[in-house]
Amino acid sequence: MSARWTVPAWPQPGGFFGSKRAGLAALVALCGTALPALPAHAQNADVYPDRPVRIIVPLAPGGSVDLVARITAEALTAAFGKSFIVENLAGGGGTVGTGVASKAKPDGYTLVVGSSSTFGVNPSLMKNLPYDAKKDFEPISLISFAPNVLVVPSSLPVNTVQEFVALAKSKPGEMSFASSGTGGSPHLAGELFKREADIDLIHIPYKSSGQSMTDLLSGRVNMSFSTLIANQEQITAGQLKALAVTTSERVETLPNVPTMAEAGYPAVRITAWNGLLAPAGTPPAIVDKLSAAVQSAMHSPAVVQRLKRDGAVPVGSTPAEFKSYIAEEIAKWAQVIKAANITVE
Repeated sequence: MSARWTVPAWPQPGGFFGSKRAGLAALVALCGTALPALPAHAQNADVYPDRPVRIIVPLAPGGSVDLVARITAEALTAAFGKSFIVENLAGGGGTVGTGVASKAKPDGYTLVVGSSSTFGVNPSLMKNLPYDAKKDFEPISLISFAPNVLVVPSSLPVNTVQEFVALAKSKPGEMSFASSGTGGSPHLAGELFKREADIDLIHIPYKSSGQSMTDLLSGRVNMSFSTLIANQEQITAGQLKALAVTTSERVETLPNVPTMAEAGYPAVRITAWNGLLAPAGTPPAIVDKLSAAVQSAMHSPAVVQRLKRDGAVPVGSTPAEFKSYIAEEIAKWAQVIKAANITVE
C-alpha cells in the first residue's frame, strides 16, 4: 500500500511574505519608525514551527492510536527542532477531542490524529457529531495502517477460529467479545464475525483498549478484535492467543497466524488506520510542510522498525491522497453500519 504514495517537494522559501517584508523594511527605514513584530498567524511556512505544536489524541493513553501518535510526534520533533506534544482528550468515542481540534485556530499549532473510527465510522454512526469529518479539517497525511487480530485469553480452550465458533455455538448468548467502544473497528469486526459465523456473542464496549485488555487477559470476556499494535506484547508473552488477522494477507510479525479468509470468513476484512489532520483553513504551505515531514518519517528506518515491531504498517501520503481515502472510508463504513444495523444511543 505504501508504494502508491509519493513524497512532495518541500515548500521553497520566499514568496509573498518575503517580498512584502522587504518593502516594509524599506518603508521603515525611510520613516525612521520601528516595525512591530508580525503576529503568529501572519508568519509564512518558512518559519513554521517557531514554538511547540499540540497534537490532540482524542482517546485515552496506551491504545494503538496513542502509540502511533507518540512515535509520530517524536519524529516531527526531530525533523523541526521544536516540540510536538501529544495531548490526550478522551471522551465520546473520540468525538470530544476531535471536536476540540476542529474549532482550534488554523495556524498549524493544533493538530489531531484521526482514525478509522473518528473519521471513517463516526460520520455514519453518530447523528450529532461536534465536527464534520470532510469540511472541518485539512488532511495532512496518512500515518499507518494497523491490522486487527482476533485474540482470545490463553485460558480459553480454543486454538483456531473454527474451534472458537464451535464453542460459541455450544453456548449461545453466553460468550462475549470486547471492544474499545461502540462503532469502532473492533466492534464492527465483531459484529461482522457474528453475522458471518452465525454465532451469538454479547458485545462489551469499554472506554479504551487498555480497559478492555485488562478484562480480556483475566478471561472476563472471551474474545476481541483489537489492533495488533495494542496486542503484540501480550501475544508474544503468551497471555493472549492470536487466532486470525483481518488483513488480506498474513502479517509479517505473525507469520503462523492465518487470515480470516483462510479461516473461512473472507468478509471479515477490516484494517484500522491513523492519520494527521489540521483544522480547516490552515495555510496550504504549512499543511504541505507537515505532510512532507510525516512522509519522510514513514520512510525512516528507525520509525519503520518501531511501527512494524508493534504491528503497524507505515504509510505516508499527500494531503490529496489522504482526503480521497477518508471519503472512501466514510462510504464503506456507511454500508457496513447500515447492514449490521448498528446504532449509538
